[in-house]
Amino acid sequence: MNESSSSFSPLERTEVLYGNEKMLERTLQTFSNIKEELAGCFDHAEVAMHVTIESLWNGFLQLKRNGVRMRTVTEVTAENISYVKKLTELFEVRHLTGVRSNFGVVDRKECMLHSISHEEQPLSHAIISNAKALEAQQYLFETLWSKALHIEKKIKEIEEGIVTEFIQTLR
Repeated sequence: MNESSSSFSPLERTEVLYGNEKMLERTLQTFSNIKEELAGCFDHAEVAMHVTIESLWNGFLQLKRNGVRMRTVTEVTAENISYVKKLTELFEVRHLTGVRSNFGVVDRKECMLHSISHEEQPLSHAIISNAKALEAQQYLFETLWSKALHIEKKIKEIEEGIVTEFIQTLR
């Protein structure tokens, strides 16, 4: 099977990447093209990867130095809190309970969607596209961002063992 396959048109491009190395390589290449913003969601189990893979962290650091705004929505848990705190050094981070997605949107023009890994099953593939239809991911991100909580409150709740109130409105 090919390492990556592509479908090209003059305006829109979609690539399917296979394997962690190809995904990381292509992500780092994309970083050099980001001018304004990187926005997306990290699954709670994936946050650690974003701060512990040195080349990825260094890429984020360079983006920050270049003035790129970086925002992410994730679920802050007792298991990932130390990684989330590290992530806040570079990203604006918000908490949303139950978010189970991995995607990033670059300058509102290009989207990378990738699978959620499990310990037994590492990341295997990703899709990168600038197809007009995928601009819906930016709207999805903005919706999640507006619904998500500032993480300071969630971090305090976890560290102090506070159980949050849960109110659900039924219609």
